Amino acid sequence: MAVGTYALTSLAKAKAYLRLYGNQPLESAMSVIHTGDGTAATVEVTSTSVVLVQTGGTGAGTDTILFSADATLTEMVDAINALTRSYRAVLYGNSAAATTDMEITAATSCLSAEVTLKYTNNYLIEQIIDAATAEIENICGRQFKSRDYTEEYDGQGGQYHYPDNWPVSKVSRLSVGRLNTLGVWCNSGTATYADVRSDGTNLTLTYDDSSGTTTANIAYSTYTTITALAAQINATAGGWAALGLGYGDYLTADILDLPASYSLNEYAYLQQPYQSVSGWRWDADKGRLWIPSGFSAGTQNIWIEYTGGYSTIPADVEAACLDLVRWMYNATSRDPALQSEKLGDYAWAAKSGSSGGSSGFMTELEARLAQYKRITV
Repeated sequence: MAVGTYALTSLAKAKAYLRLYGNQPLESAMSVIHTGDGTAATVEVTSTSVVLVQTGGTGAGTDTILFSADATLTEMVDAINALTRSYRAVLYGNSAAATTDMEITAATSCLSAEVTLKYTNNYLIEQIIDAATAEIENICGRQFKSRDYTEEYDGQGGQYHYPDNWPVSKVSRLSVGRLNTLGVWCNSGTATYADVRSDGTNLTLTYDDSSGTTTANIAYSTYTTITALAAQINATAGGWAALGLGYGDYLTADILDLPASYSLNEYAYLQQPYQSVSGWRWDADKGRLWIPSGFSAGTQNIWIEYTGGYSTIPADVEAACLDLVRWMYNATSRDPALQSEKLGDYAWAAKSGSSGGSSGFMTELEARLAQYKRITV
């Protein structure tokens, strides 16, 4: 495992902040024993594999299990137990921890004697980093690290729009309104119900008749234009038919999501973003987009594709994340009844009336992040 792509800090920074150096925290990964009739047996951990060597006895030989093939501790244990040379392994560490975090170990005898292999428990810290990132993003109601977004909003009729994730570095598409690009219906004489759905990847056609429910999925990646999609709908069994509206060259990748829309003997319409808007301006101080013509009032009629977030996480946000990582990490071994502790420069005390200090700590954390909270309009 590794920290998430959009984590607010790195494993290296978190470990340094926690004062964990080298292979710390070092914990038991698994035990290995050889119970066969060999005259000798060893287990070795290299930078890329676990190597097991049996000398003498039935089936003497070498087994090399690569980390690239068995990437987690539980996979490694299963691979060892599946060998035919009478090795047995027992898992002690986190099952999903990476085998690449195992401590390099010289060949050690495991003949009729358990050998405990160690690993650096980065997995725990990686989980905590991701949890701290999620908590901070939940507090702020937004995501921080730069990525691409596609969002729909209700137009409010004003000149300003507040994207969920700022700062905005690029607007690939800004559209107002929806355009019907294709009608779809089922005119089967035996159907009792029919609906059409779109999830951005597939068009799903469903109808019920006396024999049950029949569903057909049409992939937009295969039928990339409205013309191609219409032809496939018309070729689908069950009385399905498409009504062209003059937009055959439009791309199916732009079809908007459509929940179940009734289509037995009446049309359900597939829609796409309508009118592209230009002349927008990003107001960094207020976290909003401005267009002179305004955003028309409507329901889910504003469509925006943009790149939002920070390419470099602000120092105070990363510092807050590191503090939360440390608090969560210490909580994994803290007595819930403990009211205070001090270790070097680190000190902690529970607020009066709080349980384990969580209330006071989180209140302070939220205050530090206040300037980054999403604006609700």
